[in-house]
Amino acid sequence: MPINTLLPACDYAYLIEHSQAKCVVASAACLPVVIEALQTIDAKPKLIASGAPDENENLRHFSALLATPPLHDAADTAGTDAAFWLYSSGSTGRPKNIIHAHANLYWTNALNAVPVLGLCADDIIFSAAKLFFAYGLGNALTFPLSVGATVILMAERATPQSVTQRVVQHRPTVFFGIPTLYVAWFASAVLPSRRDVAIRLCISAGEPLSRSTGERWQQHFGCAILDGLGSTELLHIYVSNRTDATRYGTSGTVVPGYEVALRDEDDRLVAVDETAELYVRGPSAALKIGTTLLGTRDNNDDG
Repeated sequence: MPINTLLPACDYAYLIEHSQAKCVVASAACLPVVIEALQTIDAKPKLIASGAPDENENLRHFSALLATPPLHDAADTAGTDAAFWLYSSGSTGRPKNIIHAHANLYWTNALNAVPVLGLCADDIIFSAAKLFFAYGLGNALTFPLSVGATVILMAERATPQSVTQRVVQHRPTVFFGIPTLYVAWFASAVLPSRRDVAIRLCISAGEPLSRSTGERWQQHFGCAILDGLGSTELLHIYVSNRTDATRYGTSGTVVPGYEVALRDEDDRLVAVDETAELYVRGPSAALKIGTTLLGTRDNNDDG
């Protein structure tokens, strides 16, 4: 379960108890807050830290884990077995656990990374979204690994200053951002010139990208921003613009392999300009949402 590294102790306490986690792995920067969280709950999971161990008898250093010989046999798992959890933002109450299968990672790569984005081994990829977000997990881990690309990881917050430093110094060819960052970048004094970067493609998600921002960006850098719509429940983007069909102010068209429908409160398909809810189905849909599920080998095709 990748967890937001900026949460307060009370949120960590909830997530540890709710998930019934048996082990917590924390960086040195997060360790004090994690220890504070553990002191407020009955659960006492094993604690592995990258920093120097303290007097906590339950704490193990990460280097000891790395020194342990690997297992001889792979775990007996199927593509439809539960592999990892992501937690929702909690905007409608307590965060809900979203349980994804092993194969879901494969499907986001197979349906999006290559056919839509055209990622390849020669690319250098940089994502403003961190690995604990579904968006960032694909951008900065599974997408580049699936094609053998290089990836840039940045520990600090994504600001116009920190992002500019990386795109100029490391020259990524593909950049994953969010509209708020693109707008802030334009408003800053550090926006690099076209000749200072090697970006061939940008992607946006998380909130609507305005037409003016997309057009201004393309004029400045000579490359498109592919705005898309995705969700933690589907693990990544399932509606997207394309490099050969970019229409700013829209979320694009359905990514092949997914199905979407707009329905009203009575489950009827709606007409243009009517209020509706979006229904999505695809092979990367979560196994379960908001419940405990240790494993399954059923088909996973509904969202």
